[in-house]
Amino acid sequence: MRLDAPLWLAALAVLLPLGVFALARCDRRRRADRARYGDASLVARASALPPRAPRLAADALAIVALALVVVALTRPQWGESRAAVERSSRDVLFVLDLSRSMNAADAYPSRLAAAKAAARAIADSLPQDRVGLEVFGGNAFLQLPLTTDHGIFSRFVDAVGTEDIPDPATDIEDALDLAATTMTRDGGAGGHTVVLLTDGEATQGSMRDGARILALAHVRLFAVGVGSAGGTTVPEAPADARPHRDWRGQIVISRLAESDLTETATLAGGRYVRWTGPASVAPVVAAIRQLGAARTTSRERAALTDRFEWPVALALLALVVESLLRAPAWRAARRARVRGVAFARAAAAVLVLAGLSGSLGAQPRLDGRRAARAVSLYEAGRYRDALAELRSLVVDARHSGDADAEAYLSYDIGNSLYRLAQFDEAVGNYRLAVGGPPALKRRALFNLGDTYMHVADEEPDKRPMLRAAVNSYTEALVLAPNDVDAKWNLELALRRLADEEVRFGGGPHRKADWGGGNLTKSGYAGAPRTGAGASQGSGFGNSEGGQSAPQISESQARKMLDALQRAMVTGQVGGGSRGTQATSTRADW
Repeated sequence: MRLDAPLWLAALAVLLPLGVFALARCDRRRRADRARYGDASLVARASALPPRAPRLAADALAIVALALVVVALTRPQWGESRAAVERSSRDVLFVLDLSRSMNAADAYPSRLAAAKAAARAIADSLPQDRVGLEVFGGNAFLQLPLTTDHGIFSRFVDAVGTEDIPDPATDIEDALDLAATTMTRDGGAGGHTVVLLTDGEATQGSMRDGARILALAHVRLFAVGVGSAGGTTVPEAPADARPHRDWRGQIVISRLAESDLTETATLAGGRYVRWTGPASVAPVVAAIRQLGAARTTSRERAALTDRFEWPVALALLALVVESLLRAPAWRAARRARVRGVAFARAAAAVLVLAGLSGSLGAQPRLDGRRAARAVSLYEAGRYRDALAELRSLVVDARHSGDADAEAYLSYDIGNSLYRLAQFDEAVGNYRLAVGGPPALKRRALFNLGDTYMHVADEEPDKRPMLRAAVNSYTEALVLAPNDVDAKWNLELALRRLADEEVRFGGGPHRKADWGGGNLTKSGYAGAPRTGAGASQGSGFGNSEGGQSAPQISESQARKMLDALQRAMVTGQVGGGSRGTQATSTRADW
């Protein structure tokens, strides 16, 4: 047991003696007044005042009630309960370029130092928001997950350097793809922002494809450029002032690609600024502050339970008994009036206790009839009507603060949009559902992969969406390693990605036999769009997100996962499909 506000005990030490002194003084005055009327026994028989013993007991109960109220103010706590720490903030992931060109000195003292200063300036202006750090060159790495500890963030920013990245090239598409995956894992509604700190020279991949992945995830992208449009030479290494030469032996000149950064940021709903000092990033800070804050819930922790309602209840009971003791036993009218007052106090006590129990135990609930109506509309194939009902329900859940209900409803909305072939919008809702309970997260990740596969069908360059699908299926398999459906669809996505690499001039030469045989999977490959199962709470239709698929042996499963691991290592998954070594036809800075 502990007291959350023990300073109120000092008030108790003062109020109790004062209360006893006041009651004793009133009793002395009362006896003196009676003595002036005449003989005490005669006055007692003729007076309508209650006897002295019940009166003293009533006075004692009044003192006890006062003490109990002060004890309640100290907020006594005992007994553990599981509590989830909730807070509202925005999430800002800084994506820092560590490629070789960031050693250039056209920003003082170097582009990398200027980019670090920009990151610190923006983070310092958002002290209540979560910040994280991702670094990239030819490959991208999440250096610091989102955290509220800005001191740790500053230390991580100071510690990184261009020598930390083994591949000195620049793959901004891969970096933005990883940023979208990071936000997917985090979940939550709104308030997700990526700040890209770079000179904009992308030697691999397409910045625009990376920005489109962020836009589908409803993540804003703000680009901060460092360097100069005129450009300068690139040092061979931070400690080596010799200019870097390309594969032909010519000195490399690196320039700030402002037009590309501006277009990329605009595609993801953000804007571009060029770093010239803290004032230059003020528009970025202002735009981030205008975004809605996301509710994030930490892991559950053990917490002591407030028990202040018990001393409050005892204080009210003491006051009721005190009123009854003050009622005289021989005057009916007086007794009725005083007991009426006692009854009123008792009623007030009941109401207060009911309010306490309601405030402690009541939780907002969604309208069950409207939820049932949404279920029936969905099952009847009236997806547009179900979508309208679900959107009104999710607004109620957001206002009531019920994060789990909001996640389930976002999943339902995503499934309705999936049925309506509105895949771009379905992606955003599935990403919101990823922030829900683990069972829902797995199903949302699976359906998110299916949706990315459909989006890829509509793109000239299918690789970004296929990589996003691979990431989603992989995340689903981490949560459910025995999910055969996710394994088949992951293999399908990897094969289609390999075909696209062949079409764009790289990757292994293989063809994906999707749409038939063992790779036919309800939800994507068979094309009937039945893979999205949904429900408010447990699932519309098939809650497992698809029909059964043929079982595979343990050896087949191991081969499949080994293939995935090899693809990850060689760069064919997650934006690294272009390999880790630059060819002679590409810039290597």
